[in-house]
Amino acid sequence: MLFPDVRASHDRCTRTDAFLRHFRLLLMASDPRIPEVFGDSGPARQEHILNESVLAALDFAERRSDGRAPVHTMAMVHGANGRVPVEPALNDCWVNSLIEAARDTDPEWRDELEMRWRAATAPTVDLFSQLHWAGTIASEGR
Repeated sequence: MLFPDVRASHDRCTRTDAFLRHFRLLLMASDPRIPEVFGDSGPARQEHILNESVLAALDFAERRSDGRAPVHTMAMVHGANGRVPVEPALNDCWVNSLIEAARDTDPEWRDELEMRWRAATAPTVDLFSQLHWAGTIASEGR
């Protein structure tokens, strides 16, 4: 499935620094475990990571061959046995913060875009959750 409307929304949002800053602040405030995921990286690095995660999720949802490797790499890093494990519940924080930031900064926001953003991020969130639980089961089976 293609998401040209979501990509256009992302493009409008990223025309200024406000979107990524707002996204980062919303995400950091959404759960006390989130700041530790980013470790000691500064705000500019965090915003770069967040933007790359959004672009990778869009590529993955659209089944672009260049999007598969980044999402799989991120899923392994954030899996149960990864170097920076992330509980699947925190994926919802990422999606909800992303959508709130887009709603607040996209000058052409329409309510239908929320459903489209959710559909565009769902394949990545689903993969992260599946690999997390698979890693957890594998660890318990040792």
